[in-house]
Amino acid sequence: MLFTALFPISMKRFHVLHSLQTKIHAYLPAFVVGVTLLYITFFSTLAILRLITVHSHYYDLGIMDQTVFNTATGHFLELTNPHQGGNTSSRLAIHFDPLLAIFAPIYALYSNPAVLLVGQAVIVGLGIFLIYHIALSVLKSRAPAFGFALLFASNYIVQNAIMFDFHAVTLVMTTLLAMYLFFVIQPLKRTWINTAFGYLFLILSLMGKENVGLTTAFFGLYLLCILKRKVVGLTVVGISLLTMIAVNAFIIPHFSYGLSPSVSYYDIKHPASLLARLWDIHTFEYVLGLIMPVGFLSLVSPLSLLVGVPEILVNLTSSNANMSSFAFQYTSVIIPFVFISAINGYGVLLRKIPIMNKAKIGLTLFSFLLAGNCLLIATNTSWIKINYSVNQAQLEFLNKWRAYTKDPSLIVSTSGSLAPFFTERRTFIDFFYDPSYQNTGRTTDELMSNAEVDQYEKAKYILLFEDDTPIDNELSQYYYNKLKTNADYKLIDQAEGIVVYAR
Repeated sequence: MLFTALFPISMKRFHVLHSLQTKIHAYLPAFVVGVTLLYITFFSTLAILRLITVHSHYYDLGIMDQTVFNTATGHFLELTNPHQGGNTSSRLAIHFDPLLAIFAPIYALYSNPAVLLVGQAVIVGLGIFLIYHIALSVLKSRAPAFGFALLFASNYIVQNAIMFDFHAVTLVMTTLLAMYLFFVIQPLKRTWINTAFGYLFLILSLMGKENVGLTTAFFGLYLLCILKRKVVGLTVVGISLLTMIAVNAFIIPHFSYGLSPSVSYYDIKHPASLLARLWDIHTFEYVLGLIMPVGFLSLVSPLSLLVGVPEILVNLTSSNANMSSFAFQYTSVIIPFVFISAINGYGVLLRKIPIMNKAKIGLTLFSFLLAGNCLLIATNTSWIKINYSVNQAQLEFLNKWRAYTKDPSLIVSTSGSLAPFFTERRTFIDFFYDPSYQNTGRTTDELMSNAEVDQYEKAKYILLFEDDTPIDNELSQYYYNKLKTNADYKLIDQAEGIVVYAR
């Protein structure tokens, strides 16, 4: 009993409190729905505010916006490829994430990057509901299941993924949870229906990014070796590996005219130096950061956590430091199995705790974890530090030029923060080469080459935001000065820290 475990009380008061506890338990499913709706509303609103206060970026909201817009207008997964001299190519030349296309029908009716931001918040928010049902099935109690739903909602890593613009792989958090639910929990009465839904969410997961197949293949081994579901397990392994091989060996190389751009992050020719990245304090900190928000419960039942190990290795061995940071979307494939293993781990603990102590220990544990998660949100999320006050004059200026350049055949170039307002067109030129590529071995001299700098000359209009051109940034200043000395372009408008050039 929740209350009697905490306080010695009279029998009369016990009946009153027991009745209250029963009522609370009865309403917990409704509370889960309420938390889910509140979560979706909060992060949808915050993401839109982040967009209209010019805190989103070309990498990656602008890229995704252009890809979905072109798909909706009959050009499937096409975008202006920054890796190919600003030429139009398939998104599949960069990453395999055709899951983006699910938003195309909405874009056909209303094209706006806010659609992606709200859609992402909705789909990830549904993960709260899935976590609750997985935990309820494993733990057979609504209270700890609700606790895990709150832990998912308060996980700062998940929140960072939602708030760092938009990525198809972020949606995979929910599709992987749904895959697990239908393959393992089997909530529906007929086995074949559960299996069919399991395969559906497996396919959707594989469409989220080219490396998801590693994780789903390990999940297939989990079904095969741990749960003894031979046919389903072997089928999941087979579909996962075949998809991953087809995507990485044929599809991406076909569209990129060579290897996937992501391959450059790995020193494949020198496996010893590649693996040496794992023997570092950062590896310990990374794994610690993943499991600490769930109170290390994942270590109590580590078999389901092992499903996420391939993605952990992918992130830790990459030369792109962003991939092993919790500030971005790169943990999206791992997080579902962190929570699933934590739920299973809590179930193991419950079987070893005397029955009279369960409620007291559970309440103490979840209260401590929720408080800890709130502290992690306060100290490890950049979105909480953003000023969301809307500059109405600035927004009106941007909307004026968005309307003026709405013709999708018109070529426009902007700096990164303005890009999401102007990427709904066949050709869009990112004015500055993404500075993050300096982390992949490209020198400043290479990024200052004419092949990169002169890409903007394809554009009729160029809009730059002063915050994207800091005086102390040599690279951005070089690009900007090249424009200011270009006789073919004239400054025609400016307001609220935004300048407009036209050819």
